[in-house]
Amino acid sequence: MSNVIKHPAWKQAVDDFLALNAQPGHLLTKEWMCSALRLEQPKTIDEKERFDLDYLSGVDNFKREILEKQCIAFKTLRGEGLQLLTAQEQVQFAIEERDRLIGKALKFGARTMLYLRSNELTVEQRANHVDQLARHAQLAGVIKRTRSLPSAFREMLEDKNGGNE
Repeated sequence: MSNVIKHPAWKQAVDDFLALNAQPGHLLTKEWMCSALRLEQPKTIDEKERFDLDYLSGVDNFKREILEKQCIAFKTLRGEGLQLLTAQEQVQFAIEERDRLIGKALKFGARTMLYLRSNELTVEQRANHVDQLARHAQLAGVIKRTRSLPSAFREMLEDKNGGNE
C-alpha cells in the first residue's frame, strides 16, 4: 500500500525527500517544504501564527531526523529554503553555528551579569559577582583564542588523508 501517509507530517516529508535522491547543493524550496509538511497557506492572522509554528517545528524535526538517520545536514537559506550540504560544507557549517551560538551565549551572560542591580547585593554577593564576571571574561578569552583550532584541526586531517576527503 503505497498511498499510506505518515504522521506527523515531517516523517512523510523525510520519506518524500529520500525519494528525491537529492545530491549536495540541492535546494529544497520553502514551497516544497510546505507541501511536504502538508501545510496550507494561511488566510488569517491566527492561521499565520499557527502556520509559522507548524512550519518551524516541522522543519526542525525534518532536519534533525535527516541528520541523525542519514548523516545529511541542511543549511537554511533565508527566503529560499534548505540547501543540502556536502560533507566538508557540513563540517564548516557546524563550526560556524557552534561559534555563533557560543558567541551569543557569552554576550547574553556578560550583559546579564553586567547590568545588575548591585545595590541589592550583600558584600559577599558582590564579591561573588565580581569573581563570576572575571571567570566569564576569562572563559570568553579562552574561547576567542581557540576559535582558530578548527582550521588547524582540518589542516591536520587533510595532511593525514593526503589531501583527500
